[in-house]
Amino acid sequence: MEEANSNSLQAIMALTGVFIGSIFTLIGVWINNKENTKRLKLQFAHEEKVKQDTLRREYLEELYIISDKYFNALTSHFIPYRTVMKGELTFNEALDLDIDRDLNFDVQRVPMIIHIYFPNLENSYNEILKIREELNEIIFHYGEQYKNGNHDGSQWLLHFQPALELISKKMQKFRDELRECLTNQRS
Repeated sequence: MEEANSNSLQAIMALTGVFIGSIFTLIGVWINNKENTKRLKLQFAHEEKVKQDTLRREYLEELYIISDKYFNALTSHFIPYRTVMKGELTFNEALDLDIDRDLNFDVQRVPMIIHIYFPNLENSYNEILKIREELNEIIFHYGEQYKNGNHDGSQWLLHFQPALELISKKMQKFRDELRECLTNQRS
């Protein structure tokens, strides 16, 4: 009987050892899984940040390229009308030059990218649009005068030239702000 008690005691101790070992194993697995989950969350957050930074940089680069094309096209649009106001071209010749321009990019992407991704650039961009409208108004009113046979553009040139210089400065300000965004993106 003593031997049976001894065997029972050994069996209970063995089971207790197995049970305690199993508990420690489960605790170890739980801690390991918890740390793995934490590491995976950090890794995912880092990968997501890298992805967002890359996407933002790509949009900045695209905005830089297409805004530059847009500003060049805008300047090319206005220059012939200044020449008309000086009496060096006819209004029809300026219109022909304007029609012959080929925009090989989507102008609407400029405000879309600014509005969605870089609202900090909207004020500078809107300043350019405001001056663009002023220049277009001058061209329109001068065009009306021109149609009525009065080709003297000297009074319009007094308003047009300063606005043209101002839009050029505002375009440069926008480019500088965009360049600063690109520089900040890299650091």
